[in-house]
Amino acid sequence: MRESRRYVRFSIEGNAKLHPEVRYRIEGSANLQPEDGTSRVIKADLVDICYLGIGVHSNEEIAAGTDVKFELVAKIWDDPVIGRGKVKYAVKIKKYNIDIFRLGIEFIDINKQIVICIITKIQRIISAQIRKKEQSKNRPY
Repeated sequence: MRESRRYVRFSIEGNAKLHPEVRYRIEGSANLQPEDGTSRVIKADLVDICYLGIGVHSNEEIAAGTDVKFELVAKIWDDPVIGRGKVKYAVKIKKYNIDIFRLGIEFIDINKQIVICIITKIQRIISAQIRKKEQSKNRPY
């Protein structure tokens, strides 16, 4: 299924197509609590973020259309980010020969200013890495 996005999605590892030498690993995680009548909490790895939502890798599937409460934690921001979202897609993929699920979660209820701050911080870090790499190329030895 082809995705159509209205906003740029920032990969947690930087934009590999434009700058394959630049990688930024946030080391983020998400605790997902589906609002499906169960009390389960699913741990997932944060993969990417944009203004409209997040992408995560999970060992458990959550059906598309399910509302979830989430808590996002990463080293680059101080406090956990808490909100609600809706699972837009759940796709089974292989990672290191293990079946996992790639979940796309659209934000329903979140402080958008916090999202903007996170995206801005990621952009600054990746831009600084690119500048540093370019400066090292132009430095005479």
